[in-house]
Amino acid sequence: MTEAPTCSASAWRPSMAASMAAAIVSCSMGSIFHITGTWRCACWRSSRFDLLRKDGCIMAVSKEKFMALFLDEFRENLLAAENQIIVLKNDQGNSDALALLLRTLHTIKGAARLLQFGRIERLVHGLENVFKGVREGRYAIDARLARFFFIGLDHLRFAAAAIQEGRGEELPGLEGLLEACEKISANEAFDVMALEPLPAVTPAVVAAAGPLAAAQAAVAPLAGPAASAVFSAGSGLSNQAIDASIRVDAATIDRSISLVNTLTVRQLRLRSGVSQLESLERHLDEAVRQGEDLRALRKKISGVSRQLRQYRNLYSDQLFEIEHGTHELRDAVISMRMLPLSTVLEHLPRMVEEAAEALGKDVRIAIRGDSVHLDRTVLSKLSDPLIHLVRNAIDHGIESPEERSRAGKPAWGLVEIDCRTEGNRISVTIRDDGRGLDYESIRQKAISLWPENAPDIKLMGNDELVRFLFRAGFSTRSSSTTLSGRGIGLDIVKTNIEAAKGQIQLDSAAGVGCTFTLLLPVSASTMDGMFVLAAGSKYYIPSSAITRTLLLDSTDVFHIRQKEMFALDGLNIAISDLSVCLQLDRRPEKAGKVAVLLVRGASDLVGLRVDKILGYDSLVYQSLPASLRRNTLIQGVVFDSAFDIIPILNMWAVLDRLRSVRLMDTHKRFSSASQLDRPSILVVDDSISTREIEVSMLSLEGYDVIGAVDGVDALEKIHAMRFDLIVSDLNMPRMDGMKLLENIRNDEATKATPVILVTTVDEAATKARAEALGVSKYILKSSFEQDNLISSVRQLLAALKEPRL
Repeated sequence: MTEAPTCSASAWRPSMAASMAAAIVSCSMGSIFHITGTWRCACWRSSRFDLLRKDGCIMAVSKEKFMALFLDEFRENLLAAENQIIVLKNDQGNSDALALLLRTLHTIKGAARLLQFGRIERLVHGLENVFKGVREGRYAIDARLARFFFIGLDHLRFAAAAIQEGRGEELPGLEGLLEACEKISANEAFDVMALEPLPAVTPAVVAAAGPLAAAQAAVAPLAGPAASAVFSAGSGLSNQAIDASIRVDAATIDRSISLVNTLTVRQLRLRSGVSQLESLERHLDEAVRQGEDLRALRKKISGVSRQLRQYRNLYSDQLFEIEHGTHELRDAVISMRMLPLSTVLEHLPRMVEEAAEALGKDVRIAIRGDSVHLDRTVLSKLSDPLIHLVRNAIDHGIESPEERSRAGKPAWGLVEIDCRTEGNRISVTIRDDGRGLDYESIRQKAISLWPENAPDIKLMGNDELVRFLFRAGFSTRSSSTTLSGRGIGLDIVKTNIEAAKGQIQLDSAAGVGCTFTLLLPVSASTMDGMFVLAAGSKYYIPSSAITRTLLLDSTDVFHIRQKEMFALDGLNIAISDLSVCLQLDRRPEKAGKVAVLLVRGASDLVGLRVDKILGYDSLVYQSLPASLRRNTLIQGVVFDSAFDIIPILNMWAVLDRLRSVRLMDTHKRFSSASQLDRPSILVVDDSISTREIEVSMLSLEGYDVIGAVDGVDALEKIHAMRFDLIVSDLNMPRMDGMKLLENIRNDEATKATPVILVTTVDEAATKARAEALGVSKYILKSSFEQDNLISSVRQLLAALKEPRL
């Protein structure tokens, strides 16, 4: 090719990025083409290509600059083609899906040709010819053809991975695949299993690909383990990928910058206002110092008062604008973290296809509402539950074609996933039309695992039996398969949904199927919920757990088998007391209305009685420190309007504890007389968050706990009341923990009181001094865990009850 004259960079640079993006997406006409009427591709070199302008100017462009764009589009198109073949297999006459599949293959081929990936181009061209035969009606798409297509896509993904890793265009077994394409196009017999398998992929690669890789590897992949692993690594979106990748709309960024600029201007206005207030203050001080007569002073004060009212009105408006702008900015930033549910759902159709074929079943999947967006942190925790629930539906729920025919059902089973927004939460429903739960099998399995509880299990209703399904190691299968039977599936579902601050519900009917509903917050940084009082303490309950709030008349409450109940919509619903569940001192009941939260568990409704429902709010929540996360009843904290730290209750754990409490005589256990024996504990820490968390944690263990802000405050409380045990920080203002310990030991009334020091100071001299002063336990915050503190408290309190010789 003749070299063209060069030109200055200014002649081409402005439109280069846009021109090349358009070229890669749309070009399929060969190595010489027009781009937006300005450029033509003149020639390729080893690692670049030349753009030839109509006026003869040439610019060499690096091939690598467009590789990431090519690979992203390449993988997206492979996934689209994969889902289209599944649609065609189940709907042979869908001409729109066939046309879309051919267009997708044509786009892949054109992009590969542009970047001179000849081996990829040849394979895609062969696959394109196969489906042209389908369009011409020479043969139909069956399971064998779909299997071959999946294998071809796996090889293409393998090639993409090789390109990304810098190994070049590796595509093993290409000639065998092309030969099979020719045979299929000629309507001749071909053997899918005779195709050359892909090279082995290490388990590390599969693990890095995320949860979908494991799911694919577990269903006896059709093209061999390596092919399935490559499929997963190429198309499955791992949790790491979700965490690392975000596409933000330019308009959102522009809006955020505009809000920041506006807030900055308003901040400057407020700063100016502070100067004006300082001027007023100086003016008033001057008038007082000059000793003016009362009338003149009153006149000046009146003028200052008028100015202050003007400033108040002005700054109230500005404060409102700042608050409004802050909320807008928060919403804009939160929206940047949002990803569509399709990110994790779009990979499921092939998994369903392969899992069903491995089990000899015909299963179809319908996904609706996958354009709903939610926080990427929540989304990363949703992938595993979805995979396990869909796999369980295929393996446990959907019957074999023969069994379905005998039951009068279609030979093929259906798994439906419906996604929708409900206020500030997302609802994801996974429904199958299979056989439903076998409650008697669940009962018998539970009895075999917990024979000591057999009498109670035999009396349990279906709603209570469902709880066993979410326990680790529980499975009604007598033997495990690659898909299920190991008792870990629903336990993983429960763990991940709880970690995402969500709820899970289950409904089932024999012969109709199962429905799992996942209720998740839209954002991982904010939470909607209800403030309530229980035994005088304030708690925050996530709205995802609350079905309704009720104020019952005392006459609405009745008893069945010594249980308090009320009727609602034709159902008798049990009432449980939140204070009893949290082992708090239940206060005497007052006449009048009874405040009840209707809470939904996995499959049942519970009326949760509280002292008072304080109100609803949407707040930014804080996770617990790592050292306190084993406290299952508390999942985090929020700040109320008074900036007090309020614990967020984990309602799944609360309901679990309620069920255990039901087996006891709660009135006997929590009577006012027994409360007199509850140990009292003083928690001393200058950090409000640490102090409040420790107070809440110990309160939930059944202790009477009071907080103090430092050593001086602690001594005042110690002199006013008696404590059975004291937990203190070391470094505090006014009086530190060491001085507090010394005062406690020097007082005859308190010298025997156990004292636990919880500190970050890991020095031998400091510890030795504390031991010399008589510290009972010295716990380092670096190794601090909830169980560590609780076990120390229990041990020391138990020692107090032992008889002394």
